[in-house]
Amino acid sequence: MKTIYPLLTLLSAAMVAAGPLPKNGPLFLRTEPMAAAPPAPAPDAAKAAADAMESMHVAAAQAKDKAAQEAAAKMEAMHVANAQAADKAAQEAAAKMEAEHIAKAQAADKAHQEAAAKMEAEHIAKAKEADAAHKASADAMEAMHVASEKAKDAAHKASADAMEAMHVSKEMASIAAEQTPAAMTPAAAMPPAEVP
Repeated sequence: MKTIYPLLTLLSAAMVAAGPLPKNGPLFLRTEPMAAAPPAPAPDAAKAAADAMESMHVAAAQAKDKAAQEAAAKMEAMHVANAQAADKAAQEAAAKMEAEHIAKAQAADKAHQEAAAKMEAEHIAKAKEADAAHKASADAMEAMHVASEKAKDAAHKASADAMEAMHVSKEMASIAAEQTPAAMTPAAAMPPAEVP
């Protein structure tokens, strides 16, 4: 917009300097040679100054626009770099937290497994102790039962031996009693011996 006003001013000045347009009149054949063209007007110092100022203004505006674009690009690059750094830091923090979580979970699982193994070992030891105590009790009861059976067998055998001895004694006494009268009877029946 700023460049249009000086151009319009220059156009208006040129139209005023040219003068009014000629009217349509009869055409005459020109016989005399044309006059020499007037010399070129000297350059206008005001116009040159205006053009220089306009070009300086345009150059300053372009430089300002270029600087603004460069600053915007620099800010955008800084923003992208900051965003990437923040994203990288967030990813690293998340990875670190995940690693810590995995390590804690593994440690808890290991502790749980060790506690379970310890409880299992204690359970097995208690079961072995109970089994050993039960076996010892069963062995003691078996030994007592065997000793009782042996004592019963010994008592029964002693009783049987005593009864057998009594039976043998009775048999022998009966045989002896039967033999004694028989021995006495022949002696009484025999005649007395003659005395010479």
